[in-house]
Parts: sequence; structure tokens; C-alpha cells
Amino acid sequence: MITNNLILLHHMLLDYGLLYHNDRTYAFLIIVTVVMLLSCLQLIHIFVFFVYQVVFLFHVVKLLQIQQPLGRAIHLQEHLLD
Repeated sequence: MITNNLILLHHMLLDYGLLYHNDRTYAFLIIVTVVMLLSCLQLIHIFVFFVYQVVFLFHVVKLLQIQQPLGRAIHLQEHLLD
């Protein structure tokens, strides 16, 4: 039942994607296709875990980028105090 609904949704979105050519539509179609395939294989929990890991790594990289200028400022301040 769920698989049939996902296949129907996939075909509807594919028809929409063929009518409107833009990057957001194609990205959404790829996401829906991947989710459909993973749910058919009953691996949706692995996909959710993967997305969680990507989001976590994104936040870590963002925090490191914020801390880098602070580290440089502290190093510069120590250098000026010497």
C-alpha cells in the first residue's frame, strides 16, 4: 500500500518535473526517488541516520569555521602582548 502510493507520487512528480525544468524540481525528484527506493527496501532508518550524520557534520564544520577566527584573534592578541 505505501509502496504503491510512493510510486504514484513519484510518477506525478516526474510528470511535474518534465513540465517545469529547474534545479529544485530535479533535486526534489531525486530525494523522492531515493526515499521511495529505500522504503521499498525497508532501509529508511539507514537513510534517516545518514541524513542525521550529514546534518551533524555540517554543524561541526560550521562551529569550526566560527572558532577559527576566534583562535586567530587570541593568537594575535597574545603576540601583541609579548
